[in-house]
Amino acid sequence: MVKTAALYITGDCINCDACREECPAGAVYPAAGTGKTINLKAGTLPADHYYIAADKCTGCEDVQGGPQCIGICPMDCIEYID
Repeated sequence: MVKTAALYITGDCINCDACREECPAGAVYPAAGTGKTINLKAGTLPADHYYIAADKCTGCEDVQGGPQCIGICPMDCIEYID
């Protein structure tokens, strides 16, 4: 079963930028420069951590193979929001 819910990046992220470049919806952002921490299911993430904008993430429902960010992530740190 393919989920189409929004995704989030866990604290294991190494900020490699692979997911941001791969995302067809443009939903991945580096939090650096925002001056704020990001509060997600993963907990409070530092201001330099990448995050996925839930209002833009489509879960790649129109893309064969599902979420592109999950497939490209070398740390396997992108998960579905339950």
